Amino acid sequence: MDLAFPLKSGKFLIFNGGNSIVFNARLMNLDTRVERFQAYRGQSYGIDIVKFNSWGSRADGILPPRPSAYFIYRSPACAPCTGEVIAVFDGVQDMRLPQMDREHMAGN
Repeated sequence: MDLAFPLKSGKFLIFNGGNSIVFNARLMNLDTRVERFQAYRGQSYGIDIVKFNSWGSRADGILPPRPSAYFIYRSPACAPCTGEVIAVFDGVQDMRLPQMDREHMAGN
């Protein structure tokens, strides 16, 4: 399958992407021995993308708690291929960064 990069302008780096657990921690969701991963196996094929400014920083500050402090915040994203959305998960309260929602594993 041919995929296009989903962001159009800026400098980006992929975190947690690829087909090796060394580069993609999301692949742990494919472990069928861990029952709580079952609902999140589709996330195993997701990627995390970081946007940098001209100075090579990804945010205003070292680890700011506000999502709007990150340069990727509100960057328009385009579908990387044709397809159909079959499910949407919404309604989880935003968490302060760098906290993660370990119950729903839906991210921030």
